[in-house]
Amino acid sequence: IAHGTAVAELIAQEINPDQACLVIIKWYDPGVPFHPDHILKSYEWALKIGAKVVNLSAGGLFASEEEYQAIKAMLDVGIEFVVAAGNSSQDFDKACTEYPACYGFKKYRNFTIVGALDGEEIAYYSNYGGPISAYREGKHKKTGMQGTSFAAPVVAGEIAAELSNGRKK
Repeated sequence: IAHGTAVAELIAQEINPDQACLVIIKWYDPGVPFHPDHILKSYEWALKIGAKVVNLSAGGLFASEEEYQAIKAMLDVGIEFVVAAGNSSQDFDKACTEYPACYGFKKYRNFTIVGALDGEEIAYYSNYGGPISAYREGKHKKTGMQGTSFAAPVVAGEIAAELSNGRKK
């Protein structure tokens, strides 16, 4: 199983397919050179189709005004945006250099940064600190892959399930 497939599987495990629809927007392919426009186009597509929840199990060390504005546009229309905190053991209370987690969307209740657990403890690789609002297990049981990439989709799936049941506002 590839990274994106494992992430989608974790979301799917949390939702009832009779109540929610999972749409996978592939923006990265290891066979194609990466370009930032790929992810920006995926954000545009999520807006266009009326997504309710977006999970981003990716991140990087460089901020982008274009990405900031694209995420802000999703947040402004009420899309729940869930992002992996990152895997550099960074204390976000001291320094925050993992994007999009560190764009500073604190005022948005629909922006969720997710760190990873290893059992009951924060995983050694997970970023941590005040801005992180949720932690979930960071190891994909079938593949053994680990990281905040595998914690974030669990939270995204939980939020999608709550929305489809009418419990989240």
